[in-house]
Amino acid sequence: MPADAWARQSIQEGSQGPLVAEFAMQRVFIVREGWPAPEIGLVLRCTPAGELKAYLCNAPADTAPTSLVHTSGMRWAD
Repeated sequence: MPADAWARQSIQEGSQGPLVAEFAMQRVFIVREGWPAPEIGLVLRCTPAGELKAYLCNAPADTAPTSLVHTSGMRWAD
């Protein structure tokens, strides 16, 4: 991902202050059994320590990025 695709976002308030990370998001096509599947979202999260996490998301394309950032910080669904 190009450098300008990343943005620092606050995920949630933690016991020691806000939890922040760099995020990049893009719509992608996954391939199943050699055939393209429906378009999905790819959310990349890089912590200040350099840990990279990737999330696949089937939310609609117009879902607010802040919703995806918040969801990435959840331990389990409410």
